[in-house]
Amino acid sequence: MFHIPKGEPLENMRPPASPDLAQLENRLKEMSVNFLGKAGPRMLEKLLGDLGGRAALQDPANVARFLDMLEKNARLLTGSSRVQEMLNAFRNELQNGLVN
Repeated sequence: MFHIPKGEPLENMRPPASPDLAQLENRLKEMSVNFLGKAGPRMLEKLLGDLGGRAALQDPANVARFLDMLEKNARLLTGSSRVQEMLNAFRNELQNGLVN
């Protein structure tokens, strides 16, 4: 059952994400600190928010969009080789996190 905050439009309501997705998102945020510093977790929150939240990680098309947006934004903070290393680590984590 959902708790509906007073005044919240129904179209903005989403079911709570599964605990596995929350754990996956937290692991990605932790990883992002290693590659992007303090800006990493905030960037991930923004990008996932733009895609509708962590539930977007269940849709392969949204995962591709997320990684594409992440790459473009990360290039503003670090070099190309570091971005590629991060993307490879994220792909592995996403694959492992969504399979388990």
